[in-house]
Amino acid sequence: MTMTNEENIQKLEARINELSKDRLMLMKKVDELEKKVNELDGIASARLDSLEEDLVHVTRLARAIAELQEELQRKFPTLYFINKIDAPTMVGQQ
Repeated sequence: MTMTNEENIQKLEARINELSKDRLMLMKKVDELEKKVNELDGIASARLDSLEEDLVHVTRLARAIAELQEELQRKFPTLYFINKIDAPTMVGQQ
């Protein structure tokens, strides 16, 4: 039961059609994934910008708290801070 050339050609054409459909489906999936990546990149970039701004404010707040703690420690030497904030301050440089 050998196949004729015509049967082989028909099977190959059918397989080419299947692969072509699979290729189109994969290309659509790639496009969808690229769109999602671009969206997520935009979201991540916006969040990173926000975090950078927050970091500046947190740093300033930590420095202010540390300065207050140093000033209180100087005025009240027996005062003990449970949660001492260590940040560079101007008070220590005076």
